[in-house]
Amino acid sequence: MNKLLKLFSLILFILISGNISLSQTVYTWNGSVNSSFSTGGNWTPFRQIGLVTDILVFENSGNVNVTNVYQVTVGQLIVKNNTNLTMAPASGNAKLLTIKGVSGEDLVVESGSSLKIFGNDPSLNFFVGTGATASISGNMSMEGAIAHYLNAADPMAIRFKSGSTFSQLCPGSIFNTVGISNAVVFESGSNMKINHPAATNPFGLAAPNSKVLFENSSILLVTNISTLSLSGRSLADLTVEQGSYVNIAESFTADLSVTNIIVKNGGTLIIKNNNVNYIPTINIRGNISSEGSFNFSDAASSKLNVKMTGTSLQTISGSGVLLIPVNLNSFELCNTISLQRNLAINCPLVVNRYEIITNGFEFSYNPEFGNPFHGTKTTTLNASIIEGKTDEKSSHFSSIPAEYSVSQNYPNPFNPSTKIDFSLPADSKVTLQVYDITGREVALLVNSFMTAGTHTIDFDASALSSGVYFYNIKAGTFTKTVKMILAK
Repeated sequence: MNKLLKLFSLILFILISGNISLSQTVYTWNGSVNSSFSTGGNWTPFRQIGLVTDILVFENSGNVNVTNVYQVTVGQLIVKNNTNLTMAPASGNAKLLTIKGVSGEDLVVESGSSLKIFGNDPSLNFFVGTGATASISGNMSMEGAIAHYLNAADPMAIRFKSGSTFSQLCPGSIFNTVGISNAVVFESGSNMKINHPAATNPFGLAAPNSKVLFENSSILLVTNISTLSLSGRSLADLTVEQGSYVNIAESFTADLSVTNIIVKNGGTLIIKNNNVNYIPTINIRGNISSEGSFNFSDAASSKLNVKMTGTSLQTISGSGVLLIPVNLNSFELCNTISLQRNLAINCPLVVNRYEIITNGFEFSYNPEFGNPFHGTKTTTLNASIIEGKTDEKSSHFSSIPAEYSVSQNYPNPFNPSTKIDFSLPADSKVTLQVYDITGREVALLVNSFMTAGTHTIDFDASALSSGVYFYNIKAGTFTKTVKMILAK
């Protein structure tokens, strides 16, 4: 009989324990007793025993301060209804709040709400556990004199949505330096702000690995930081805030890819490569805007390649300083650029037959490295292209081509359009005609007086049949005929 009673008691205990462990209770913060996280009466219903499946909800609206947060695991934590929640740790050792996850998104800050983690000592860290996810549509920040971190067990588990902002106002590497890569994702339209003199590299892991992934049209805004390593990184937009000073001096071992670089008024961005055995490439896919000071280091040992690699028109703008010094390995166009400011390229310039649209602004290159436009495409709008070695005093000289020339059309073969470049060392009457293989004129492209410089003419052969054609240019005493192929 006693054995049966003990067996029944054991089965009953297991069943009760199982029900407790599987239960999910929603606790809503009321703060009616005090601000302590551990006070049961601050929750509705009364939270006497915390379980790993508890769902904690803050929906009070306005400002809510919660203190004495201890080491705890919960199922979910949700901030909504325009609530601005501040959480501070209990005294003692560092505290870890683990989000275990239940059904749905598990760490949630809705649009219009915010979550601030604040502590000077100890730290309060957040960890999104295996299978759990975080969705931040409002604002989130980690602040104080001690390093806090946000991390996850799974890749892409923490997602900052469009319109959200995550701010680091504390020391350290905010997404930790261990664990899975790409734990945190900044989606298009989201922002990450770094503003602490002891903040360190947010990427956390050695390149090419990274704790954080910046998707297209997300923004990394830097106001204050101790170290920012860009070797081997890929960013969307990098913005240096007003009055900020960011000096990136590192031994690059891999290339950097970035969409837009923006330096605001009073801000300074310097990029320097300390590795004399490797010349990295800075691939810029978007625009450059410098209202402050954006400098590639002019130290003789700092070698970099800068490439404009966008797929749509790229602009260079701003009324501040933009230094592209003589020591750089090259500045290369892999796309057309449009100037909204004066620009001086003091290092070797490679144009790759792409356009520089000057819009009436002054563009200068260093003739020490030759004429980058000779026989290439340099179409400009209201152009002012100046040949000259631009030093600290910006001494400039004339940009007039040294001789008449005409280039091979491109593309060639073509269908149905192609382009023809030619250079004039002096103002000249120009005739540019196209003939078929029988010598019959099929198009008159130019028959006018043109100014000295480099010009590009578009030829549309939609009305012509496939075959071999010739174009002939006459300018001054110069004449030349070039063959081209129309392949439809």
